[in-house]
Amino acid sequence: MVISMQRMLLLAAFLLSCSVSTAQQWKLLLPVRAYTVVVNPKNANTVYVGGKFDRVYRSFDGGQSFDTVLIGAQSVDNAVSSMHVCREDTSALIAAGWSVDGVIRSNNSGATWERVYNDSTNRRFWFVSEAMVEDPWKPNIIYGARGQVNVKEVYRSTDCGQTWALQGTIPNTLSTRLCTIQIRPDSANILFIGALNGVMYRSDDSGATWRTVPINGKDTLRASAEIPKIVFNPIDPQIGYAIVAISNQATIQGNGGVLKTTNGGASWFQQAYVDTSFWAVDVRIKNGVEEVFAGGFRMFTLDTIIHGDSLVTMSTDGGVTWTKYEGIPWVHPVDKTSPGINKNAWSIRWDTVGKRLFLASEAGFFVLDEPTSVHDAADATSGLLAAYHDGSIVVHRDVVPAEPEEWAVYSLQSIRLASGTCSMQNEERLQVGSLPAGVYFIRFMEGGKVRSVKFLVP
Repeated sequence: MVISMQRMLLLAAFLLSCSVSTAQQWKLLLPVRAYTVVVNPKNANTVYVGGKFDRVYRSFDGGQSFDTVLIGAQSVDNAVSSMHVCREDTSALIAAGWSVDGVIRSNNSGATWERVYNDSTNRRFWFVSEAMVEDPWKPNIIYGARGQVNVKEVYRSTDCGQTWALQGTIPNTLSTRLCTIQIRPDSANILFIGALNGVMYRSDDSGATWRTVPINGKDTLRASAEIPKIVFNPIDPQIGYAIVAISNQATIQGNGGVLKTTNGGASWFQQAYVDTSFWAVDVRIKNGVEEVFAGGFRMFTLDTIIHGDSLVTMSTDGGVTWTKYEGIPWVHPVDKTSPGINKNAWSIRWDTVGKRLFLASEAGFFVLDEPTSVHDAADATSGLLAAYHDGSIVVHRDVVPAEPEEWAVYSLQSIRLASGTCSMQNEERLQVGSLPAGVYFIRFMEGGKVRSVKFLVP
């Protein structure tokens, strides 16, 4: 039997990941089945966790304690697997999930809820896996991907989830269910959807029309694969990761793993763990190094020959080698229990405000307990977005500076190419002229504070 060099390298990476462990440990915060987590973008002490049976768990002290609120009927067998906190009005919280009755919204940090969108025929909504995303450049514009069988629709809200309208539909030719939606952070109009049958879709017109993008040079992986999460490197959006879940024990080989793109999502390839099932992935930048985290998954109805259950792993070299976390204190949840609960990672979320890494799983809600440094606490890219277009850089800042900031553009070789002074606004356009294709830095200086962010000239 002939094994390709690429497959041998992937196998070697997998074996390496199984043989090592980290000194960092996951700390249990909440002994419940958790399916997603979101953090208030202006106050890291406010944390929301989506749970089973229409439950949302709230913490206002950074996860030290939680209360429980219901957004629907507790008897319904569903899960709140998609939530979003609006950037401008952070008291606005939107929730949905698999088999949740429509899109539910709170305008008072989850104290009370109302249904803001549902099906005219009363069919349940399926916002399966973090299937809502806010435009990084235009606050209050939110996209949602509905993943019900044979209902593949993308919705758009322009008022932070108060009202919704159909934005686009995806034909039934390749997939029967949508799982997740993501927007490339350097663009307001490039969206991606991960779907059943190992299909990834891309839109370049804010969700109005969609096309498939190749994975390993093909339109799909295999029919029993799902793509439940897509993320991009926040400082170099040409790099992105997605993960694949295996849903059939008869088709395991080459049907799972971590996908990667190096061209902004134009094409994807299997980078690692090609025979392992995943459901969670996220990226953080720590001390200038990209760290990719992935969490495994296996439906309890499937045979244990599918690997993924209890696997949480991390890579610092672009997904070539991986480090597995050992000794995670998994628990049997205290909410309504079932003998079919697995140690599945449903969501891994890097909290860019509080600088914490959360893990939402069917066997507890965790935070990565690790030492932090002054450098970590003062992330130089926090609250900054920059994108180049037609000789200018569009800059978005979450926090308006107290006084005008000096700015300068540098090449990766630290050559200064342009500079000026920007006004005290959240968003503005800075004229820099024509730049050759490549990666650059823009740095902002206010008093003694310096912040920088990378941007790409395609």
